[in-house]
Amino acid sequence: MTYGNDDKTSGVDAGGWQTVEMNEFGFSATDEALDYLREIASSMVDLFGVSSAEAVGRMRQFWPSQAFRTDYALMALFHRSPEGWAKTIYYGGKPWWLEGQELTPALYRPEP
Repeated sequence: MTYGNDDKTSGVDAGGWQTVEMNEFGFSATDEALDYLREIASSMVDLFGVSSAEAVGRMRQFWPSQAFRTDYALMALFHRSPEGWAKTIYYGGKPWWLEGQELTPALYRPEP
């Protein structure tokens, strides 16, 4: 599944300020992180049958105002598989990996 490639690379404007163009997730990320984020969204669609818009919306809700550009942020993102993140986000951080859990999806509030 494709989520589009409307991200732009960051740069520096004439005043020396770093500029970052937004993407479908609404936060700053490296190209590598964007690819990984799209894999997470795709996993959520495949695992739970949600729309791509809902998958992206759940990610935006789970990671409000997030930036995946620093080494630490990238390490935190890449430490879990896309499928693992999809489950974590869909279940709202509940321990989905423990057997016997009665899991329900996290409340999702679509953006207006």
